[in-house]
Amino acid sequence: MAPRGVASAAALLLLLASSACAALAARSAPAQVHKSFTVENDRFMQDGQPTTLLAGNLHYFRIPPEYWADRLDRAAAAGLTAIEVYIPWNWHKPRREKPADFSSDWRDIAKYFSLAAERGMRVLLRPGPYICAEWEFGGFPWWLRRQDPSMALRTNDGPYVSEVEAWLDELLPFIKPHLWENGGPIVMVQLENEYGNFLNAGGLPPDAEYKEALRKNARKNLGDTVLLYTTDPKSTIHLGGFNSSDVFAAVDFGPNVNPDDAFAAQHTMNPPGRRARIDTELYSGWLTHWGEAMANTSASQLGDELQRVAGDDATGSWSIYMIHGGTNFGWMNGGNIINYGYAPHITSYDYDAPIGEAGDLREKFFVVRNVTAKLRGGKRNLPPVPAQPTLKAYGVAKQVSAASLLADKALSALCSFRGAIPGKTPLPMEDLGETG
Repeated sequence: MAPRGVASAAALLLLLASSACAALAARSAPAQVHKSFTVENDRFMQDGQPTTLLAGNLHYFRIPPEYWADRLDRAAAAGLTAIEVYIPWNWHKPRREKPADFSSDWRDIAKYFSLAAERGMRVLLRPGPYICAEWEFGGFPWWLRRQDPSMALRTNDGPYVSEVEAWLDELLPFIKPHLWENGGPIVMVQLENEYGNFLNAGGLPPDAEYKEALRKNARKNLGDTVLLYTTDPKSTIHLGGFNSSDVFAAVDFGPNVNPDDAFAAQHTMNPPGRRARIDTELYSGWLTHWGEAMANTSASQLGDELQRVAGDDATGSWSIYMIHGGTNFGWMNGGNIINYGYAPHITSYDYDAPIGEAGDLREKFFVVRNVTAKLRGGKRNLPPVPAQPTLKAYGVAKQVSAASLLADKALSALCSFRGAIPGKTPLPMEDLGETG
């Protein structure tokens, strides 16, 4: 047995050596980066460093999941560093009594977020509850109207707010692990959508209580640090924005709008220091209603506007609406009121976007890529351009027979079916429990 003093000295030396190794390891280990996405000094800041968002809207629910990776690859090859995407309430919760579906096949949003992250793309999330007139019922589930026909949608009406909060209490906790600060790709979360337009069209006063209910729910479910934002055109941003340091106001506009004018309106809704410039819907084309010709807008004009929004200092951000439109499958196309009449959208949501409905790369794609290459230091910093997809012509489909609803007793024959519901006027499908 060693003398006690010798053993103590050996233990002391061992302790000192361990401490020295630990200190050396701490110095050589990479510093822990605090994940954050904020607005400071009138710039977007990612992990404490200035950044811009070169984004495009790309909707998973308008793209078969087998093509998600391909369409994201094409968006990345256009030079985009982020995508912006809605989450339709009616896509994930078609039945009120059943839990929302966030994981099966076409509704697997975690997979979609992961695919974006794998391509180095951040996500600007737009969970509604209202998303857009160009999608069935604005994204609201059919049963919402049946639940209470007198419900005042998009207001502080108690029954409506109660349903909205129940939905967000399902959705947002699922979203939270995918926030940037938690290691995911989501850097911003939008409240409502173009709410100012809704108030302006209906001649309604600002509903501060409704907007505050959405803000409180988002903070409850997502925490105090995620960047919340709103989107409105310059003419109604004063109605849709919060004019608050807690919710960032973004503006949307197309190539026919002067960016300086739009950003001047945006700046009035954000306090000094939080005036980062961003156009969250820079229109690459346009939607199509039944009976209209498909959109066909200028590629060069789009490129010019992207550069103007970025600015001479290249600090402006934008999100192209749409970078790829996709398809309104099933009965999920929306509609607008035009000249006091209903104008439904067609099944195609091609939008004359840079990436066509079939994934084809158009002139606009290469215009966008040229702009982003300048902003990102050259094409060497962009992914390679994917091959054009193989397209097939399926020929002409001929209609061989037809019958008038009122001719040859067709209506009487239809009404004789078991289960037919009589009525003096046609009934909404929601009242009949038909969801499409």
